[in-house]
Amino acid sequence: MKALFTFYMISLFIGYSCNGLAEQVKNDRIQTEQNVKNNIDIYIASCWNLNNVNALEGITNTEFIRTLNGIKVVESQNEMQAHVNVFAKGFPDLEVTLESMYLSEDKVFIKWQFTGLNSGIFGECPPTLKKVKISGLSQMTFDEQGILVKEDTYYNELSLLQQLGYHLSPPDQKEIIN
Repeated sequence: MKALFTFYMISLFIGYSCNGLAEQVKNDRIQTEQNVKNNIDIYIASCWNLNNVNALEGITNTEFIRTLNGIKVVESQNEMQAHVNVFAKGFPDLEVTLESMYLSEDKVFIKWQFTGLNSGIFGECPPTLKKVKISGLSQMTFDEQGILVKEDTYYNELSLLQQLGYHLSPPDQKEIIN
């Protein structure tokens, strides 16, 4: 009987310990998810829409990486600040809206839309005074504290350039033959 009582007490202790651990893991996960959602809100509302690039310091890793259509364009917070500024200068009324979001462990998948009037220099291109409306997808990776580590963004760059008034020209036939 004493052995049964001891076994019961040990089982009860382990059960409460495991429940407490499971509850802590659940609470940590909920907190991380909330941090991620808050950081995405700051990323879109402050960094992109208000061009507050200093807000990147609190929500991104110092070695933050951003790719556009599979090409690495950013390798640090400082480079990301400059990258955002290129868009903000070219499209002073730039607005990014979040259309949908899916959270899966350390990744978030978002569908977004970008609108703006090209009234400033965009990269090396002069203003065209044309409005653009581009949709895209981003896969964002976060660390265990909910800090943004990497963003892989995909959008139709040709559509952006066409909306700005640029056209594709066929290659010169002499270049093709040589």
